[in-house]
Amino acid sequence: MAWIKVIAANSGGGAKRGKLSATLSEDGQFSITHAVTDMLGDPDRVIVEVEPDLLQIRLTPTVPGHKGAYALSGGGLSPRRFRSKEIVTRWPRMVGKYQPRKQAAAVIFVKMEADLEP
Repeated sequence: MAWIKVIAANSGGGAKRGKLSATLSEDGQFSITHAVTDMLGDPDRVIVEVEPDLLQIRLTPTVPGHKGAYALSGGGLSPRRFRSKEIVTRWPRMVGKYQPRKQAAAVIFVKMEADLEP
């Protein structure tokens, strides 16, 4: 009997890079789009810093052995993310959507105006 090639009905086509954005959920999960991951250089780990008065979060890529850095989970078709319950516990106003801005060695996330509380 001869081999018959079966082709998948959904052969993909690749995930499209979404716009630059990020979200900090109430459970402390900070998710970044693939486009932001590209801005960071697709690191395995990031240093996380917050500026609660300005409602900003800064991610700086680092090397795998760096102590105190967060590992980014996800990848492939799912967005990269990390979880920090400390941020939302200490500064609940930080929950919401963010717009990234590239810096020399980091990406700063500024809380979006529509998401700001009066």
